[in-house]
Amino acid sequence: MDDLLPGEQARAMDAALWGFLLAVYARPGVQAACLEVQDRTDADIVLLLVWAWHLRPDRVPLGPEAISAVQSLVFDWRQHTVLPLRRLRVDLRAAGPTMPDAARTRLRERIKALELGAERTQTAMIAAWLAAHPQAPGDADAGLVLILDPAQVAQPLALIRQAALEV
Repeated sequence: MDDLLPGEQARAMDAALWGFLLAVYARPGVQAACLEVQDRTDADIVLLLVWAWHLRPDRVPLGPEAISAVQSLVFDWRQHTVLPLRRLRVDLRAAGPTMPDAARTRLRERIKALELGAERTQTAMIAAWLAAHPQAPGDADAGLVLILDPAQVAQPLALIRQAALEV
């Protein structure tokens, strides 16, 4: 990737990172583990999977400085786009009798697609930052603590870590 121009590096990083996120999420048990982590800690699962990507032997572990920089980069996008879409999708689960089930399901699926698109944009933002800011090896455990409290979700976190290393 070093012989690519900066924009090409960002696009290559984005494609590789997004492909990794989708592959890990598709592994058995990972979706449920991610949802458990998200529900119990409000962690940014995109950022958690980016952190996990950097545990791989071909990557450089992200320490607290990099995690903090990426959190700052995506904060507004996540607060004003990703999370409102997620809340709306979740709230529609319990929309009550005022909305027919089939209509509610169709609307939830469209909102879910928008939420995924917003997470895709977040991933592209992170990939562009990573491509522009090569990292020295960091303390991955110290970086993780900025994302979530590992003690709260030790079992699902172990599954996510293992899946990241196997993809």
